[in-house]
Amino acid sequence: MRTRLTIGPLRLGGVPGEPVGSLALAGAQERFIGLADGYVGYVEDPLRAEHGEGESLRTYHGPGLSRSLDLLEER
Repeated sequence: MRTRLTIGPLRLGGVPGEPVGSLALAGAQERFIGLADGYVGYVEDPLRAEHGEGESLRTYHGPGLSRSLDLLEER
């Protein structure tokens, strides 16, 4: 589940996890608000996850989570 809120020029995106690496920085048009503690885990870029890079070893749901949350759509 991903939540979006737009207030004037400000766009916020809420995700039940912590986007890291390129996903956290990808929101040039949208700023992400994520959860820490009691969350679904780190959300890593699928390519980095497939290569075991970044926080991929600490994710619960693997490379498909960022796709499920539509975090790759603006690339």
